Amino acid sequence: MKTLRQQQILSIVNENIISEQSAILKKLSEAGFDCTQATLSRDFSELDIKKSRIDGVLRYVKAKKSPTVLGTGIKDIRQADNLAVIICEPGTAGAVCVRIDDVFGTEIAGTIAGDDTIFAALESADAAKRFIKKLKNLSE
Repeated sequence: MKTLRQQQILSIVNENIISEQSAILKKLSEAGFDCTQATLSRDFSELDIKKSRIDGVLRYVKAKKSPTVLGTGIKDIRQADNLAVIICEPGTAGAVCVRIDDVFGTEIAGTIAGDDTIFAALESADAAKRFIKKLKNLSE
């Protein structure tokens, strides 16, 4: 549920100009997520969501790419041919996957996250090896 809620929070923040947590809580409730302000604050911290002034308007946004936060939650990274298998702390794979997508973008063919595991598909075994090396460096 946490992963789905955090994905919904990212969607709300990306698609709306919102400057109050109460408005985000309302949108979460409308989407079927029961969430307290304290939980939302923790989610903001994990997702690196901050208030920022954009074009003169104060709003919540996902902070720009910050590779140093990739280490949060990652326990192990393995290669399986052209796949990178990323083992995370329970419940963190969705948030870590979002950060990986933000940081690596087009280097990855696609990602899938479960509760504690992420599969990242790359174009080749060599590309997977390079990706894993970069990810390990960023997650330390």
